[in-house]
Parts: sequence; structure tokens; C-alpha cells
Amino acid sequence: MTWNEQFTAWLKSLVRFSVRVIIFDFDETAGRFSARMFTPTHEYGLSATSTYLGCVVSERTPRPGESWTRGNDLADGPFGEETWLRILTDIVAYELQPIVESRDEVECSHVDHDCPAEDPQCMCKRYECEDGL
Repeated sequence: MTWNEQFTAWLKSLVRFSVRVIIFDFDETAGRFSARMFTPTHEYGLSATSTYLGCVVSERTPRPGESWTRGNDLADGPFGEETWLRILTDIVAYELQPIVESRDEVECSHVDHDCPAEDPQCMCKRYECEDGL
């Protein structure tokens, strides 16, 4: 299998239900294949040649007060499965969102536990506090 056939096969393995989710561009003169993938908040740009594979990410919209979109380099290296898997890992890690704890799940943060029950700033998990609050 040629490098560009391998790259195409890797990209196709990400697609489900025959939905177009990747934009391909093959520059035969330069011997370079590029692809773009989108999530609700990011655009991923992949570049491949017979010897190189790499990925960059950028925000799809600027942050408030900024007129540019932020971006980062992700994994890159020699064309091969190891680099491809590092890129996929970077993409998944980039898309993961932090879990926000609900107020009921926060451990008691008061040392003396003398906050009133109706205090909206109290972060006590009352049924787990050591002194029964």
C-alpha cells in the first residue's frame, strides 16, 4: 500500500455512516496530502507526505475581545502508524472537557463547620462532614 493510500485508509476509518466529515486535498505536484476535520469548537489540519505526518489545531471562533483564533501544533513525525496514533491521542485529549462537580459532590471545605445552613457560599457536603453538619 502506498503512503497516500495508507493515509486515506486511516482517515476513512474515522468516518461513520457515509457522512462527509473530512475535507481532502492532494497536491500531486508537491507530493503532499492534506485533510481538515471539524468539531463544534475546533478545526484539525493534517498534513502528510511519504516521509512526514503532522497535525495542527485551531479554534473555530475567536475568544471574546480577540480578533484571531488560537491554535496549537499537535503530534508530528515520520509517516507511520506510531505518529498516526499519537495524533489521534492528541485530538481526543484536546476534545476532552473537564467534569464540573455538582455542589453536592464537593468535599467539606470549612475547617470549623460553623457556617449557617442557608449560606450560599457554604461548600459543605453536610451529610459527610465529620461533626454531623
